[in-house]
Amino acid sequence: GARLDLPAEQFLSPNIDGHERLRIPSYSFLITHPSKGRVLFDLSLRKDFQNLAPVMTNLWGGEWKCLRTCPTYWSRMELNYTKSNRYFGLINTLIILGIHPNFPATRSWLSGRDSRRHIPTPGYPDNPESPVKSADLKGRRVNELDFDNSKESISIGRFKAFDWFEDGSFYLLDVPGHSAGLICGFARVKPDSFILMGGDCAHHPGEFRPSNIAPVPKDLIPLHVAVHAKQASVCPGSITEKINKKSDIERSPIYKAAAMFTHDIDKCQWSIQGIQELDACQNVLEIIAHDGGILPVLQQANGKESSFLFPKGELTEWQHNEFKEAVKWVFLSDLAILF
Repeated sequence: GARLDLPAEQFLSPNIDGHERLRIPSYSFLITHPSKGRVLFDLSLRKDFQNLAPVMTNLWGGEWKCLRTCPTYWSRMELNYTKSNRYFGLINTLIILGIHPNFPATRSWLSGRDSRRHIPTPGYPDNPESPVKSADLKGRRVNELDFDNSKESISIGRFKAFDWFEDGSFYLLDVPGHSAGLICGFARVKPDSFILMGGDCAHHPGEFRPSNIAPVPKDLIPLHVAVHAKQASVCPGSITEKINKKSDIERSPIYKAAAMFTHDIDKCQWSIQGIQELDACQNVLEIIAHDGGILPVLQQANGKESSFLFPKGELTEWQHNEFKEAVKWVFLSDLAILF
């Protein structure tokens, strides 16, 4: 997906000198079922972001920067759409965490609890303060998940979950707080191996790591992947000790969500605790939408081209490849520049 450069203080608290900017990717996931079709979870940043409503373009022209947009699976199909409608038949459902008008109205859009009620209508220009355009909403059918009154509804951890394919292979989780109707994806890639697609449940892994149930390991070796090459050897314990002044410095998250872009702080914190519970499971790989620390590992493995990224690879074998062990604490290297 896209590569973004955003002010950290708008998304994370407390402010930490030396970590003022979030230079991050924006991931999109393609889930393929062998017999029931494909689902696209999260659509990254639309490549024509300059055409968003003025409320949003003003942000992009100021403190928010888009370093580049990338030709994700959906944008490639969008380009091909001018030639043939059949390309869009490859995806059955779009699970949206943003407004993407590029897809035709024939594709169903799926969102979480109460999301339709919070879509700011009318859009721009009828409402000059709306972050979406009226044209982007016209003719759109948004299907809102019912987590309470459906036979497909169960619970995973503390979250209500919807069994999308009705066979236990892919669930959608009701994760309130960050935004109205926020949902996460939970895919079973092996009989006892899962990927949690966190979306915007957190903007940085430091919001849910370390935790009381998943502390920084005492014997953790120096980080071998760093955002800044000159800080490639870092002792995570010393970082958390200098940043986090709480009594148990290796068991408390470094950050909390900032209020500016958080729908409900209390619910967001409740959800973060649930994310910590899932993140502590060794058979669950969590990838939030903007975890920049794992990008080098996704792009390259052992000096060779990675087998994890679409279209040449997939994450199905993440546990066999010890992917979680390689990336879980890499985010601490974002903060090494302080020391």
